[in-house]
Amino acid sequence: MWQVTLASVAPAGAPPVRGKGFPTQRLDRGSQSLVDEFLERACWFGINDGPSKWQRAAAILEQFPDVATASLHSAVASGELEQVRRRLERDPLSVHEKVGPQRWEPLLFLCYCRLPNNGAEQQALAIAEALLAAGADPNVYTSDGHNRFTALCGVIGQGETRQPEHALAKSLARLLLERGASPNQSQALYNEHLHSDNVEWLSLLCEFGLDARTPFDCTGTEPDAAPAFDFLIAQASANGHLERVRFLLAHGANPNARSTYDQLPCYQAAILHGHTEISELIILHGAVREPLSGKDAFLVACRQGRLAEVRALAEAHPEHLKHTRALIDSIRLGQVEVVRLLLELGMSPKGQPQHEPLYFACRSARMTELLLEHGADPCVRIFGGHSLAAAALWHGHRDMACLHARLTRDVFDAVLAGDADLQQELPSDCRGNPGTTLIELEAQSSYTIPIEGCSTRPTDGSISMAFRLT
Repeated sequence: MWQVTLASVAPAGAPPVRGKGFPTQRLDRGSQSLVDEFLERACWFGINDGPSKWQRAAAILEQFPDVATASLHSAVASGELEQVRRRLERDPLSVHEKVGPQRWEPLLFLCYCRLPNNGAEQQALAIAEALLAAGADPNVYTSDGHNRFTALCGVIGQGETRQPEHALAKSLARLLLERGASPNQSQALYNEHLHSDNVEWLSLLCEFGLDARTPFDCTGTEPDAAPAFDFLIAQASANGHLERVRFLLAHGANPNARSTYDQLPCYQAAILHGHTEISELIILHGAVREPLSGKDAFLVACRQGRLAEVRALAEAHPEHLKHTRALIDSIRLGQVEVVRLLLELGMSPKGQPQHEPLYFACRSARMTELLLEHGADPCVRIFGGHSLAAAALWHGHRDMACLHARLTRDVFDAVLAGDADLQQELPSDCRGNPGTTLIELEAQSSYTIPIEGCSTRPTDGSISMAFRLT
């Protein structure tokens, strides 16, 4: 039997990085790709971000300590303060140089780095001071092709993929703002509003000038965009974030602001999502009390589990069944009978990559079974090209990851789920997420991958397979 073993190599023939227990090695002249791999894996800003990615960066650094001093940028990411100071003194203009796969300036590597290294984390503030003193732009940014992700955005993290804050997030953020970073951090405000009712970042940015007139301009090209507070209070009303609503109202937010996504005013958004206390609060601050109608009334009936009303509204207005939001909301609320009724009435169990009902059901076997019974596709890919098994594992549900792996019979899903029996059953002509290798999946799994022979998936060229006969 063949066993896959962890190996990360530079294309120019550099020896593999195997992590703890292996002797350190020196870089040779052909090892720039290894430095680039370290820079890419040490930071968040991609679809495969997470601890396993950052741990691989740490493994590279352990095997090849010279990576840390190979460039200003790698020294910044590695926390090599004295090396940073020496390089800046020798070449001050290097503070603006863009290198690595990301083509980033050094300050971005500092702010987006999540290398699991206490030394690097604790030196981050001093390194940031050195870079800024040398002329680094506190407003430097990278892009996803549309939105601007600033240095401060990297410090704050979060977003859809729940990236952790930098270990010294508050200190770094204050330093950047004191040195001239704009308090209009629209992308960062979007990222941090998603998951918790916490106003610490809002409070800090308001201290430095964010206010009710600041435009919500994630692209950096729309100075006349609607106020950021309009976006935030509408979202907080829908999400049930009471403290955030209170803070925004106290700082001049418009209580009648409308959602960017569905144009509902704050009051209706709060009512629609069952947040009575928020609806009453914004009425006290001048919101107009507008009753819900049409598809929004249908959504409320679904949320409140009024089955007879749901049926009557759907029969009178079959167009309501074209919108999967009612289905997704009911799945998230665990309303099995509402989900069953909507599917029986003819609502499609299929959605879009970012609004796929099976994704929202990945925590519940019963919900998943209902969707599959009505024609949902177990092989569907969600945003980022990830499988449902990967999504279930991301949310901490290994049992559901195993269920989806057995539905897709995809060896990549089997490895992620840690289903050794399924791995043994599957043939070698496996499928998987493009851009990922079994090696990378093994690095995320506590299981060995027994396999009789399997080709790698396409990658950036810096990862290869290594086999050993057992």
